Parts: sequence; structure tokens; C-alpha cells
Amino acid sequence: MTQSSTENRPSVGMVFGGECCTLEDEHRAADLGGISSPFDPNPIDGILTVRQSDAHAWAEVYLPGRGWLRADPTAAAVPTRVDSGLARSVPGSGALPLLMRPQLEWLRGIRYNWEALVHQWNVWVLGYNPERQREFMSWFGMRDADWRNLAATLLGAMCVFAAALLAWSLRHGAQPDPVQAAWLRFCRKLDARGVARAPHEGPRDFAQRAMLGAPRSGSAIRRISDLYITLRYGKDRAPSAVAELRRLVREFRPA
Repeated sequence: MTQSSTENRPSVGMVFGGECCTLEDEHRAADLGGISSPFDPNPIDGILTVRQSDAHAWAEVYLPGRGWLRADPTAAAVPTRVDSGLARSVPGSGALPLLMRPQLEWLRGIRYNWEALVHQWNVWVLGYNPERQREFMSWFGMRDADWRNLAATLLGAMCVFAAALLAWSLRHGAQPDPVQAAWLRFCRKLDARGVARAPHEGPRDFAQRAMLGAPRSGSAIRRISDLYITLRYGKDRAPSAVAELRRLVREFRPA
């Protein structure tokens, strides 16, 4: 940082370039200094940003016996531009850049969120290094983890994830259709009587053939098959009708 006559100002000085020119006297030199004030704090992640609209540059000259002296007409003509930034030094908001106008607070909020996202991407993706890895693992109590601890942690995390996925699938998986389950139980009872349903056979054709194989149970077979067709392929599936089908199948005894 260049020593200059502005070091007591409430601002931050930085060198934008090296020596920019050399005066005729070899004991004198000129330099390019820079100042940015104020910083723009991001309310999302607290990162301080220097906007180009607030950045300011000046010239400095070194004189033997006096040191570096600042030559900055802007600081003399518009001191608020240097100390408080562009937004407070321009009367009215019409001449301000778009994102500095007070009526566009919502647009600045979008920019803050986007800049916070980009910063996290730069830190945890583009800037991911061994130090970031150790910092990440320290959150799990592993400050000096070697490959064995990392492998064990990864395996444990995979096991926990697999167990959670299995528990979720068992709880929210496809439940058996009670109407179809009752029909299959009905078919098994007829199969035990010697009337097996062919894989291609529909419920109505199977019921007609079953009534020939078990004529004394014909009325029960027809009633069960008709109710099954209504519930299986109809639009209305009343819970009472489903319960009735399950009761009929449960009490069915082919003869």
C-alpha cells in the first residue's frame, strides 16, 4: 500500500499499478494510486464488494523530503465522491447507475443473491482444495482425516442413505390392490377345485367356465365376478363394495 497524504481518510487505499512514469529528476517519481470508498456489504453473506461506480484513482508524486504527495482534483472538487461513494455525491437519482437508484431495491436484492451464490461456487467448487476439504470434514469432527477415515465415513454415509431410502420405499411403496387381491384369492380357491384360470382368460370368460366346472356355486361365482368387474374397471369404487367383495370371496366354498 502506497504511503500517501490520504492515509487518515476513512477509506481504503490500494495500488492499481506500479510506477507509471518517471520525472526528469531522478529523485522524483510518479505513481498511480487507487481508492475505493465505501464498500458495498452483501446482506446475504456479508461479503464486502468494491463497485466500479465507487472506485476512484488518483496520481501521486514522490518528492524528496516530503514523501508521497497526492494530486487528486476529484477529492478537492467533490470530496463526498471519495468519502461516501457515488450515490451520495450525485444530487437526484436520475444520473445514478441503474442498480444504485433507491427505487430499485428489489433489483439490488436479486444481484446480492446472485453474487452470494457465485461466491459460494467460487469457494466450494472452483476453489476447493485440501484446506477446504479439511474444513468441511471438521464439521463432522474429523480434523486430520486420512484416507481410511474418509473411506469409512463415506461407506457409513452410503449405508445410512441406503437404509433411509429402503425405509421410505417400504412405507410409501405401491400397496396391493384389495380388489385384485380378493380376485386372486377367488381364483386360487377355484384352482384347488380343479378350475384353473388361463393367463389370457378374462374375468367374465373365466366365470362362465367356472360355473360349468362348479355348477352348485354358480350364483356365488357370478356375483363375485360381476362385482369384481364393476370395481376393477368401473369409475366408482366405494369402500363398502370393496368390503363386500372381500367378504364374498372369504365365504366362498366352491362345490
